[in-house]
Amino acid sequence: DKRKVVRPIISQKVMNEHLPSLDPQVLESLQLLVNDRPNYVIVLSGRQKSVVDKWFKGVPGIGMCAEHGFYSLWPEKLQPKVPEWTSESSPDAPLAVAASPGSATCGWKCMVSETSLATDEDWKTIAEALMQQYAKRVQGSILENKGSSITWNYTKVSAALICKEIALQLERYLDPNGGADSLMQGYPVRVSHGKGYVEVMRKDVDKGVAVRQILDEIVAQHKEIDFILCIGDDRSDEHMFDAIAKFAAN
Repeated sequence: DKRKVVRPIISQKVMNEHLPSLDPQVLESLQLLVNDRPNYVIVLSGRQKSVVDKWFKGVPGIGMCAEHGFYSLWPEKLQPKVPEWTSESSPDAPLAVAASPGSATCGWKCMVSETSLATDEDWKTIAEALMQQYAKRVQGSILENKGSSITWNYTKVSAALICKEIALQLERYLDPNGGADSLMQGYPVRVSHGKGYVEVMRKDVDKGVAVRQILDEIVAQHKEIDFILCIGDDRSDEHMFDAIAKFAAN
C-alpha cells in the first residue's frame, strides 16, 4: 500500500496539476528490489491510475495497481512477451516495433468490461451529488471521481475530530446495508471509511482481489512462491492481508 506508507496524501488539484516526485531514496529502494531477479514488486494504491503511473513509472519492471486494483499494470516479468522481428530473420516477416528494455510490453488493464462500467453511472451520480455537498460544506475537503469509486477526501482539513464525525454521518447515509434510508440500498457497492476519506466503490473491487490475481499468475507461470512481504497501514489494506493468509493456507 502506498497511500500513507510512501508519502502523505495531497489535494486532488495539486495531484493533477503539480504532482511532486517521490523521494528518490524510495524509488531507488524499489528499483533495488525489482532488480533482484526472483522478486515481483507491486505497488497497490487507492489513487487514480494517472497518479500512480506518474509516481512509479520511473522504476522499470515494477507492477502497479491503482484504485484498489481496479486498474493494473503487472510486473514486467508477468507480462506476455512481444516477439522481436527483424528484416534479417525472414524476408517475409512483418515489421514490428519491439519493446525497449525496461519498458512495459502491455498497458494498463481494467478489471471489468466497458459494459459493466456503464452500469455504475446511477450510483456514481447519487454518491457524487451528496459528496459534493460535503466538499462545499467542509473547506479544504475534496471530491474524487475515479473509475471504480467516488471519494470524499478530508485529509487536508485541520479540524480532524469534527471531520471524523461528519464522515461517520456520510458513511451512514451511504451504507448499502443501512436499511431503507440508505441512498445506496440495492446497488452493488460498499462503503469504506479510512484515514481521511469516505469512499463508495464497486463491491467486486478491493486490494485482496488484485493480490490474489497476481499471486495466481505467479504460480501459473513459475509454480512456487517462497516468501511474501505485504505492507499497509489502512483499513483497505486488510483485504490484502486476508487474501495472502488464505493463499498461504491453501
